[in-house]
Amino acid sequence: RAGQVGAHPGNDGTDVRTIRNTVDFSETAAGASDLVQVLDIPAGIKVNNVILNVKTAEGGTLTCSVGDVADPDGWFAAATDLDTAGVTHTGGGAYVTASGSYNAAATVISLTLSADAADTAVVELIAECTAVVQ
Repeated sequence: RAGQVGAHPGNDGTDVRTIRNTVDFSETAAGASDLVQVLDIPAGIKVNNVILNVKTAEGGTLTCSVGDVADPDGWFAAATDLDTAGVTHTGGGAYVTASGSYNAAATVISLTLSADAADTAVVELIAECTAVVQ
């Protein structure tokens, strides 16, 4: 679940990171309303944006929300579609409105499935982050 981390210096000298992970429900199925932990976010990181790429569609009616412990749909509302391959979703929840989410303590970004199970979809979740010096 940890996810791959890429880092490079930003224009203002900040540490810019991309944390990404792919969930393949054909390898590990999930039940209706399951919470699937996808990205480990270290302490001291501000998540600026989250992107959800649907690589393989579920083939039925499946939606999800994306968020963390503090706000389970802070990045994406519950109606985010996982039934169309090749679709890239960008966040629209409260964290987007607030220009990101700072995490003083480590957290996890998770998908919460709708009232349908997942056994086919392949999705990639990407968090665009910056390290915050306190």
